[in-house]
Amino acid sequence: MDKKTARKTGRESRSFLHEEEARKKSSVIAEKLKTIVQDCGTVCCYVSLPDEVRTDELIAWMLEKGIRVTVPKTVGGTLEFHEIFSLEELVPGAFGVREPAAERPVGIGECDMVIVPVCAFDEHCARVGYGRGYYDSVLAGAKHAVGIAYEVQKTDIIETDPWDVPLDEIVTEGNMSGVRRFSRILPLILALVFSVVPVSAEQAEEPDTDVFEVNELYIGELSEEQLSEAAENGHADGEKAASISGGLPEYDTVKDASAMMRQRLKERADTFSFVYHISKDSYDSSAEAFRTLTRTLWDEALEHTGVPDEGDYLKWQWGSWNASRKTEEEADSYAVAITYNVTYFTTAEQEAETDAAIESILDSFALPEYITDHDRI
Repeated sequence: MDKKTARKTGRESRSFLHEEEARKKSSVIAEKLKTIVQDCGTVCCYVSLPDEVRTDELIAWMLEKGIRVTVPKTVGGTLEFHEIFSLEELVPGAFGVREPAAERPVGIGECDMVIVPVCAFDEHCARVGYGRGYYDSVLAGAKHAVGIAYEVQKTDIIETDPWDVPLDEIVTEGNMSGVRRFSRILPLILALVFSVVPVSAEQAEEPDTDVFEVNELYIGELSEEQLSEAAENGHADGEKAASISGGLPEYDTVKDASAMMRQRLKERADTFSFVYHISKDSYDSSAEAFRTLTRTLWDEALEHTGVPDEGDYLKWQWGSWNASRKTEEEADSYAVAITYNVTYFTTAEQEAETDAAIESILDSFALPEYITDHDRI
């Protein structure tokens, strides 16, 4: 079963549980977890959303027993972990998830166990999350990773990639699924092999083609389900990077590439592609470098230009985007074909209606015409 189907199946199955049934199952899972974590010094545990296996009972118990507890906090596109001393310290954060208000950072290497949420899983402890990739690096560095889920979230064998890190075990209200330690070491071995064995530029970038972003201005306004759906669509349904030989526009500066992107966003384009040339001295094929490049291009496209329908105006237009790439080596540089797929949480008609209403309000002020709309606002 592919990841998107597994994610959808697992979430739908979970949603069919009645509130009281979910509460009882969560309590059973918590009791099982207590026997697993009782000898731990430090545990990182996710803070549950309403439709996930509840973790409040477990967290409260660990704090009472003197176990050091850290919980996730979203910072940019990554997760940080901060120690808490009480559930009362948690406040609403990104995607509606409760997060620690105080800054008490703890490295993932300090945690004896990491407990993560699960959308779907299989008998080999392969895990499918929400599709944002927040836990990928966490699982790779975890000493012992445990997923918790309801039995109904178990699916057929999930099609995983070599870089996916399976969990050490998954705890449900039924049986606990174990996984051989070698299964968790295998991705690290493969990563080491690929770092030693020469591969082409296109082969090197295959595992990390996608970057996904949600407009932070919408966080808090949209439900977790809406945001997760955007993530699923962004990762799975967007067009992949176009062929470099397909007559795409070519750029070698952020300024020029972002200018094209700005124009396409003004047109509310769903997809746009271009080739970005990077010198061999500067080229970095890593996932993090690609994330940095695509976010830099995007931020530059949304910079204030003084033009009425650009800058801040465009920042409210988009809902989410994902970017993918194809890379080819040239004589003195690498040609990176980048494709952005953009979703909009509003329609062009809704935006036009809003613009007209704002214009009407501004006109009612009867200010001199030389004063810009920006200054009027």
